[in-house]
Amino acid sequence: MSTTVFLVILLSAVLHAGWNAAVKASGDRTLSMATVSMAGSFMCILALPFVEGPPPEAWPWMFAGFLGSFGTQAILARAYSTGELSVAYPLTRGLAPVTVTAAGALLFSEVPGPLGLAGVVAIALGVALLAADSMRAGGHAGTSTLGLALSAAVITALYTLANAKGARLSPSALNYAVWSSVPNGVVWLGVMLVQRRDLKQHLRTDALRSLGGGLVSNVAYVLVLWCMRQAPVALVSALRETSVLFSILMGVFWLKERASTWRWMAGGMICSGLFLLRSA
Repeated sequence: MSTTVFLVILLSAVLHAGWNAAVKASGDRTLSMATVSMAGSFMCILALPFVEGPPPEAWPWMFAGFLGSFGTQAILARAYSTGELSVAYPLTRGLAPVTVTAAGALLFSEVPGPLGLAGVVAIALGVALLAADSMRAGGHAGTSTLGLALSAAVITALYTLANAKGARLSPSALNYAVWSSVPNGVVWLGVMLVQRRDLKQHLRTDALRSLGGGLVSNVAYVLVLWCMRQAPVALVSALRETSVLFSILMGVFWLKERASTWRWMAGGMICSGLFLLRSA
C-alpha cells in the first residue's frame, strides 16, 4: 500500500470520527444524525448536474450501499442515546473489517498477506477489549449498547463491500459518492416528517453542526471510496476503522467521557494493527 493511500485513509478516519462525535455532542442525537445526513445529501443534489451518472451495473450495488448506510446510521443514533461514544462507535466500526476480510476474499478474490491478516486480528482483539469493558461497566454502556453496535457492525461490513464494488464499477469515486449520497438524506427527511420532529427549531440552533457534519461526512466518504479503488478493500476497511482511536480521544477530551485502563489498552492494540497494516 502506498504512503499516499495510507495517509488518505487516516484522514478519512479522523473526519469520520469527528462528525460522529459532533452528533453525540448534540442535544437530540437522532435529529442531529438526520440533519447531518440531509445536509450532506443536499450538497450532493446541487452537484448532480455536474457529475456523470454511474453505469447501470453499479446501481444495484449503490442501492444495497444506501440501505446499509441508512440502517447503520439509524442504529448508531439509538446506540449513542444508550451508550457512550467511546463504546458504541468503536464496537461498530472496529468489528466490520473482520467480516469485510472474509467476504472480500469471496467477492473480490482479495486475500491479505500474513501481515495484513495480523493487522486485522489485532484490531479485532482491540475491539474485543472494548466489548469486555462495555460488559464490565454494565448499565447504559453495557449490553444494550453492545447489541446495537454489533448489529450496526454487520450492516457496516455489508454496505462497505457494496460501496467498494459500486465505486470500482463507476468512472470515479466522486461520481459514485455524489449519486449514492442523495437518497440517504431524502429518507431521513421523510422519517423526521412522519415522526413530526421539529426540524425548523433544531436547525435554528444547530445549523452549523448540520452543515459542517454533512460536508465532513461527504469528504470522508469520497476519500475512502477513492482508496478502495486503489487498494484491497479489506486493508482499506481495517485502516479506516482506526477512527476508533480518534473516537476514544474525542470522547475523553471533547465529550468528557470516562476512559478506563481497558479502553486505553484496546486503543494500543488497535494502533499495533495500524502499523501491521501499514507494513502489509
